[in-house]
Amino acid sequence: MKKITSAKTQKRVLHYYSLPVCEPENRHTRIEKSLYDLRMDVAEYCKVLCTKAYSAHEVNMFQEIIKDEYSVNWVLDMLPQLVQFHDETGPGKAMGAAYKKSFPLGYGLQASHGSSMKMKGDDSGDDSDSANTDSSTMYYLYNHFKFKIHVHKNPSLFEGSRVVGFIVEPYSIKHTSSNGQLDCTPKGDDASQSIMGNQEIVAWTYDVEWIESDVTWASRWDNFLSVTNELKQQSTLTQKATSENQLVHESNQPLDSAQLEQQDLRVLGT
Repeated sequence: MKKITSAKTQKRVLHYYSLPVCEPENRHTRIEKSLYDLRMDVAEYCKVLCTKAYSAHEVNMFQEIIKDEYSVNWVLDMLPQLVQFHDETGPGKAMGAAYKKSFPLGYGLQASHGSSMKMKGDDSGDDSDSANTDSSTMYYLYNHFKFKIHVHKNPSLFEGSRVVGFIVEPYSIKHTSSNGQLDCTPKGDDASQSIMGNQEIVAWTYDVEWIESDVTWASRWDNFLSVTNELKQQSTLTQKATSENQLVHESNQPLDSAQLEQQDLRVLGT
């Protein structure tokens, strides 16, 4: 891990460890090491990375990063992550088999007529160090991660295991404990880890699951590239639909085939 990027503020790239997250010592490599301890075939549940108490200034920093929609990209054994996202109104609810290439540091929920909704970005508020930049919005951190690591084994050809897939599932969890053991079970927004007040205490935790796969080392990039291509196609279709709708709105007339063809060329050539 090295940088976090934002599609909303494309020119402002930040170093991941410029944030007050769990940080390893002696950082000097091009791709930064992390504190996550992943040992081949060793499963983990609710392992604590670190626990931090955040000041009002640090809380405000996280809130601004969330509002600017910064995303994190992790790499394992030189293989980029694929991210399993969850239902927008409840981070503990899986969204089927849909994958993305990165995940945000957190999310905001804004009250609306007594209910809550996912807020992808909010430009309100100022740049002060207030711990709560928008009293109508609750901010939450993704502070628990489930790593699903796919490995290929073939004793007749080689010893050991080879990493052929790296899936990350982010959760926001306000941890509870029983008999000294933390509980990392997702329970939805009511039990998610907020990042709102001064001296907000956050435990950063993770799970590790190892999954045997038939995918070979030579083919391990295929799934990642397939998802990448699918996301590009979705983006192109979205841009196309948006542009077509805009033209229809501006002219108040349906587009004819010639206009659609010109529009396709303009969008795809952008």
